[in-house]
Amino acid sequence: MDLRPTVGVGSGRWAVVVAMMAAAALLVGLAGTSSGAPAPTKRYIVVLKETVADPAATAGAQARPTRSVVRNVFATAVKGYTADIPADSVATVAGDPATQFVTEDRPIKRPRERAPKQAPPTEPCNGNSVPGYFRSCWALRVGADRSSARSGDGQGTVNVRTAVVDDGIDPNHPELNVVGGTDCLSGTATGSQVVRGSHGTNVSGVLAARDDEFGVVGIAPGAPLLGVSVFPESGDSDTSTILCALDWITRTRLDRDRGNDIEIANLSLGDPELLDTPACGIRDRDALHLAVCKAVASGVLIVASAGNETTGLRAPGTYPEVLTASAIGDYDGRPGAFDARADCFGFPYHDIFGDNDDAAAYFSNFGTRPVDRLHTVAAPGACIVTTRPGTNAVLDIVDGTSFSAPIVSGTAAVCLSSGKCRRGNPLGTLARLVTDANAYTLVDRRYGFAGDPVRPVPGRYYGPLVNVARF
Repeated sequence: MDLRPTVGVGSGRWAVVVAMMAAAALLVGLAGTSSGAPAPTKRYIVVLKETVADPAATAGAQARPTRSVVRNVFATAVKGYTADIPADSVATVAGDPATQFVTEDRPIKRPRERAPKQAPPTEPCNGNSVPGYFRSCWALRVGADRSSARSGDGQGTVNVRTAVVDDGIDPNHPELNVVGGTDCLSGTATGSQVVRGSHGTNVSGVLAARDDEFGVVGIAPGAPLLGVSVFPESGDSDTSTILCALDWITRTRLDRDRGNDIEIANLSLGDPELLDTPACGIRDRDALHLAVCKAVASGVLIVASAGNETTGLRAPGTYPEVLTASAIGDYDGRPGAFDARADCFGFPYHDIFGDNDDAAAYFSNFGTRPVDRLHTVAAPGACIVTTRPGTNAVLDIVDGTSFSAPIVSGTAAVCLSSGKCRRGNPLGTLARLVTDANAYTLVDRRYGFAGDPVRPVPGRYYGPLVNVARF
């Protein structure tokens, strides 16, 4: 039997079937890559041009064709929004005529510090029992008792509204004048602050605890505080959350209500990798720097902690528009014991904190560039006795540049309150505090510390010690 025609016909049919199956497989593959499985997304910050009149409308218009999901919108510190954008649409959003730049939403680290310790009932610079007035060493060291606010005389307040950007402030603490705040942890300023830890309350006591017969007294006693929540109970934050905080703070300066204006913002946080970016970050797509510049332009003094990694400054402490606080060790409230080991509450501090009296704190970050000399100052940052959430009968001992920053913020508040710094001119206030601290260090060389400009550590610039007694 001749099978060639049959085989020939069969081969032709199978060829058609195989071709059809291959085509179908190709179509399935194409469907899976183009319309079946969505492109991976990532969280981005989209900064819009200043000419954009309605950031929310523009965000919606850009999101629809790019399959992006808008998370929150900013309109004051920056014009822009954050969104989850598919990888294949980022270039489209960046190329939109309304877009200034697009950048990834970066992590922002909470301060790396030891857990607070409960303070014992006596304190080395006074010895009174708790409850009772605590004449804190750190306050005496920078002359708080000799400022125009005269911290510790049992009277007077400093009326300078200050935002503490942190994990919230205990709103019912009897020693703190908490007048408001907001929660930014969702990325959008919503309602009142949410207290998620003790750090913000610790910071607030250093800055502004009331001048009465209980607990500690802040550098700027009784100053009205606003808690801006940006950190969860544990873990870090991100740039978009800090943008929310700066946007909300700046909005108080730009609305029609002059009574809600925030004059100082205290930040204890940092980007672990980002350094300074010139021209307010526009060239380098640094949204955080741009927001800081806009807040400063609106009249807000930004004070930031230097960080606790024993390395160079990190953003926002790197920005020249920010007054940056490094830390020194002081355990007796007096100058002059350079590099001498001290103790506090009966414990050898070198063993607890690894630090010395009247010397740059071992953990403190420091300036490394010439520009850092223009905006960096120092303040006590170890053995800091301060408020803790709850009753004023129990106090915490804390350490870190997080607690140097509120001493600097409080000094600025006293300067503004006294009229020696002009309100609404944050860069002028920054320059005044740096210049004054440098001048006083030169006049009274005993006042400073090992590591200051008179006794420098090679390669490390900690700045001069602030002196609130001058204001």
